[in-house]
This record gives sequence, structure tokens and C-alpha cells, in this order.
Amino acid sequence: MERQELCGLDRLLSDDYKAATFRGLVSTKANEIATAKEDHDYSAMDGKVMSVMIFGDSAVVFGLIDARWKMKLGVLKPAGASVAASL
Repeated sequence: MERQELCGLDRLLSDDYKAATFRGLVSTKANEIATAKEDHDYSAMDGKVMSVMIFGDSAVVFGLIDARWKMKLGVLKPAGASVAASL
């Protein structure tokens, strides 16, 4: 990920950002930025927001992500995931 994109991600995510994966793991802002620095070489990523619930000045978002990235030797690997994030 480019430096400008990492700076944008840092500004976009609140300091108390939390996301839960479909495996039940909780990710924080620091974890998302660290993962983005070392992440796959994605060839495609599509997101679909399924539900948004607003609670005062906070929100919980549920959605689906479909992604493809290049593995060693240029092989494309597809994956899908359900996500929940509090904003």
C-alpha cells in the first residue's frame, strides 16, 4: 500500500475503531494499518454494505467483502469475508 493511502487510512479510521472478522477476531485501527502495510497484492476488492445501525454519534456496519490477490508465481487467490465494524 502506498504511503498516501496509509495516511488516508489513518485519518479515516477513528482512534477507537474496532472490527470483528467472520472468525470472531477483533481488529483495531493499529492492526488494520499494520496489516495494510504488509498485505497482499490485491487485484480486486469489492465491498457490499448490508446493514448500518446508528447509535447517537456512532454506527455499526455489517457487510461482505470479495477479494482477489496475487500469490507467488502470479496465481490469483479468491476469498470472501463477512465483516462488522463500529464507527
